[in-house]
Parts: sequence; C-alpha cells; structure tokens
Amino acid sequence: MIYGDSSRNLQRLAWLDIARGVGIILVVAGHVERGLVASGIATGSAWSIFDVGLYTFHMPLFMLLAGMNVNQSLGKGKSCFIRSKINSVLLPYVIWSLIQGSLLVILSGSTNNATTWIDVLSIGWKPISPFWFLYALFLYFCIAAISSNKIVLLAFGVSGIILADSLEPGSFANLLCHHLLFFVIGVAAGDFIKNWNPSRPAIVILTGVLGYYLGWQVLASGKTAYTSLSAIPCALMGSIVVLATARMVDKSAFYLEWIGLRSMPIYVMHIIAASGSRVVLEKLGITTDVWVFFVVGVVSGVGFPLLAYTIMIKLGVSPLFGLSDRPKKVDTRQIKTASRTNDNHISMN
Repeated sequence: MIYGDSSRNLQRLAWLDIARGVGIILVVAGHVERGLVASGIATGSAWSIFDVGLYTFHMPLFMLLAGMNVNQSLGKGKSCFIRSKINSVLLPYVIWSLIQGSLLVILSGSTNNATTWIDVLSIGWKPISPFWFLYALFLYFCIAAISSNKIVLLAFGVSGIILADSLEPGSFANLLCHHLLFFVIGVAAGDFIKNWNPSRPAIVILTGVLGYYLGWQVLASGKTAYTSLSAIPCALMGSIVVLATARMVDKSAFYLEWIGLRSMPIYVMHIIAASGSRVVLEKLGITTDVWVFFVVGVVSGVGFPLLAYTIMIKLGVSPLFGLSDRPKKVDTRQIKTASRTNDNHISMN
C-alpha cells in the first residue's frame, strides 16, 4: 500500500512492496520444492538444505511485514481494524480453504496430499496447509487489537517462541507460537523500518549474509529446525537481507512491487497452480528434469494466480473469492520522481 503525500513516503513504501514481492516468490518456491520432494521428483540432500534454509526466514519476513502497519490501522479504531481484517484475512482464509480443500479431496489420486472432507470441515480449528499463515495472522491481529502496547506484545512474542520449542515441530500450534515474535517485531519496529534508509545497503546485505551464515552454524539439525529457537538469527538476518536488497533496487524492480501488491491472490491460489503444472508435466511425460519442474512450478505458481485475479477483476467477481475488487496501482512516474528526490536528499547529506 502506498500512502502519504511526500515523495519519500511513496518511495519508501514502494521498496516494502518489493520486499513483499520477493517474499511471495520465495513462498511459492518453497511449496514447489516441497511438492517435488513429496512426489519423489526432487531427491538428494541439497533440496533438504534448501528447504530449511528458505523456511528459516521467508515466513518470519512476511509476519514482520504484516505487523508493520498495525499501529496505523489501529488509529482508525479497534472495531474498524477487526472488521478490516475479517474482510482481508479471515474471509480469504475460509473461502480458499474450502476451495483448495475440496479440490484436494476430489483430486486425491493425483496429489501428494491425503486431504479428507473431515479436514475441510475442520478448518475452524485445524488449518489446511498453507492457510495456517492466514489463520495465525488473524489471531495476531486480534492480539494486537486487545493490546498494542509494545512491551506487552514483545513479552507475548518471546513467550510464544520459547513455548514453540516444546510443541510438536511443524504442527500448527508450533508454527503459531514460533512466528508471533516476528509479527510483534514488525509492530514494535514498524516506524523505524519504514524510515530505514541505509547509506550503504550493499554493506548491510553482505553483513546480513555473513550473519545468516553464522546463524546457520548454530541452527539445530533436522528438517523442522526452522521452527526452533536456534533459527532466530537466521530468521532475522535473512529478513534484513531481503529488506536491504529491496531498499537498494527499488528504482529498477517495478515488477516485484507489482507482484508484492498482489501477494494475497498469489498466496491463496499458488498451490493449486503449481501443483497443477507438476501434474500436467508428469502426465505429458515430456521431461524428468527436476529443474524444469521447479522453474515451471514457480512461474505457474506466480503467473496463473495473477492471471486468474485479473480475470476476476474484469468480471467483477473477485469479492466473491474474498479478494479486493480494486487492485492497488503503482504510478511509476511518482516512484521515479520519489527516487530522484530521495537521491538528491542523500547526496546533500
């Protein structure tokens, strides 16, 4: 979302949408990889390393970004805030859980997931993957509405991530407790991050990469290590790398910003699109190259939801699917002007 009248605000929020664009592509890549591993197409330890490495930070990044606008949204009143989140988070959760869950049951013979109608009817307390994120996010918003005190929220976040270590790794309860900390960091540090403008972002990126490497050395072993306490350094350093990269490339990454502004449609539809592309490639038998499957899966997981959302907008039916009927638009001329203004500001200091 872009708001405010100043050119610096336009540019600053543009780079945050770029970060969202990077984040949603990483989410799609992670689910494509897991689908390929589950189907036996992707084998070898490299994919396991890729999985843990990616999952240590890409969902914490999204939680951090989600928390950043909470204080501003609460300024409109708590009841307005909750109504907004019901429409923008809870409604898509319910609608797309029912759509994807039903498809998984109907196509159970062609997918890696043994979803049943009982699972579909249990979404009120047992989210269907990957919709745990939306379920958790709505609960986080409710917590923030009850108390937006930064100290109280940070206490909840720290308690949650400690509790997560005693819960079944990878379970919804584990994921819910583990990721709360990153959401409240976004709430507590949102204003700082929005105004963050490192004079040497490349150095920040290199420092973040080094910090991630050092964090990897203390990361617990196992395929669910990304939800352990030991994953905190990698989660923070990985998020910093993405944010700093987005800050550095904001003049030339309009397409990533455009994708970031449409991250919700991609999120709710990418599993259907990516899984469908894998099934089609398998049925056609035209390749066994894992990288072809991976690239086609990622491109399909991003591209088809964008196409479907565009069609929904044209037909005026997007609200029926819990999606906005007014996709956010980016004025590239404003962004370029904002970038030049900000560059001049930096050069004078």
